[in-house]
Parts: sequence; structure tokens; C-alpha cells
Amino acid sequence: HELTPQGSSGAEKVLRLRWTDSTPSGAQRGLGLGLEPEESQTQLYQVLEQMFVPIPMTASMLGHIHFPIEQGYSWPQHTVGSMVELVATAEEHGSSPEILNGFLTRLFMSPDLAHYPQIRNRLVAARIEVSKRQHRLGVSLHPKTVAAQVLYDRENGLELVRLKVEGLESTSLTAEPKGGVFEPALALALVQSEALVDSMIAKSGEWALSTKHGPEPFNQLYELLTAKASRSLQLVDNLAFDVRTSTVSVWMPTFDADIPAEIQHPGHDPGPKVVRIPPARSFEWAVLLDVQEGAVVSKPVRIW
Repeated sequence: HELTPQGSSGAEKVLRLRWTDSTPSGAQRGLGLGLEPEESQTQLYQVLEQMFVPIPMTASMLGHIHFPIEQGYSWPQHTVGSMVELVATAEEHGSSPEILNGFLTRLFMSPDLAHYPQIRNRLVAARIEVSKRQHRLGVSLHPKTVAAQVLYDRENGLELVRLKVEGLESTSLTAEPKGGVFEPALALALVQSEALVDSMIAKSGEWALSTKHGPEPFNQLYELLTAKASRSLQLVDNLAFDVRTSTVSVWMPTFDADIPAEIQHPGHDPGPKVVRIPPARSFEWAVLLDVQEGAVVSKPVRIW
């Protein structure tokens, strides 16, 4: 249904849509299920790359408000939290929950998956979002396998942290509202070192040419972020930003709950391999990113 914003002349309208198909088949279709369990999980993990790692607009798309649409830009539509919510919804309404058997368990336990940036740089966020919904995740999460190492207590293990940020000059955070396609899509980068923060700011908004990337200039900040180890950088995209006060609100583990997780996977030769999830407090700095523009939009702030 359409709503006219308060104080509006009526020229601007907001369209809100609600997904109402909660039948088992509808929930399965929403996740692309209906295949055999192994095939389905493979498909889901492939989808994670686009859900977790939104690709920024190209340099040419930023030239005009019509260019992103004309050139087929795929806007960020999911966060780590929305992915976990889809799994929870499928568990609650799906007629074949075995399709998701161990899906989230493998997310935390597989060294092969942890190699990819869509997983390794979002393990802290995944740990938070899975902990918030652990009572709804059914067979997708094997509590006896990962609960002791990964899950925070839903009642006492998480707290809402608020950070006052200051926008960098000449960024989407400080500019006048652009409207439509160029409004920022924000994520919070948790950064271990000040040196990496400086590198991110230096590469923000910079483009370069490379035979590896074809004829189109590539975003240097995006390239930097996707190359970093989990201990150096984590991205949290489930956040609220108050425009009036420039305050970021984000769920984080409490001090007592914030311990590193090490999950062993025994099925590797010559021995078990370990997926390590760093504690949130190992990251000293936070900066806001506009993932559509592929740019740092706030000055660094100390988190703790």
C-alpha cells in the first residue's frame, strides 16, 4: 500500500510491501529449496556470496542517477541477519526441514567455507544473528556441536552498543540527501589496527585498472576489504543509524560473553582444522561504509 510521508506535499510516495505467503511451499521457494539436501545447501552457500558481499556500483554508474538502473546494478537486498531470518522462517514453515539440516552448523565449522570473504569477514555478525534466533533455527543448527563454542546467551550475552560517528567530508553521509539510487547502504567495519583504517580511508573512492578485472575500473576499497583475514576485519551490516544524532546502534556481545570461538572440524587429513572466530573486543576501531559506493563515509571511532 502507498503512504504519503508526514509533511509531504504528496509528490513523494513511499511504497511498502509485505510478504504474506507463509505456506510451507512458499517458504521453501523463498530460499530456493525443493532440491535434494546436498544440492540445496550448495545452492544456498553460493547465494551467500551475493547476499553477504554486495558489490559496489561501478565508476560509470556513479555518474548519473539513471546509470545504475540502465547498467543493471544489483542493489544490496540482504544482510547476515536477513539470511538467518530466512533460515528460521523456513524451519518454522517448511515441510521438509531436513533440507536445511546442519546448514548453519557448517557455516561455523567448515574451514573450506571460512576461506571465502563472504564468510570469514562476517563470522562475528553471523555469531550475533544466529544467537539472537537460536530458539527458532531447528535442525539447521546442531546445538550439541556448536552451542558451547559459538552461541551467546540470548538474554545476557548481547547488548545494544551506540556509537557517535562523524561523517567524512564529501561523502554520502555528510552530503545533502541525494534521493533514490544514491542513498547510502551502510555497514559497520570493525577494524583491528589504525594502520588498516588509514589504508581503507586512503583507498576509499579510488579506482584503478587491471587486466585481472577487465576493462572496467575496479573499486580499490572493495578489493582491500575482500582480501583481509578474519582477525583484521569484520563487517556488521545489521545496524540502525539515526540521521539526526549521527548515532549507530548495533548489537554486540557483552564483556563477559565476548570470548573467541575455536571450532574443530575433524574431517580433514592430516588432522583437524580449526575455524577461529575473533572476539568483538579484539577490534579497536569502527568506521561506517557505504557498500553501494564502496567508500568509507565516517571518521574512525574507538568502539570500547
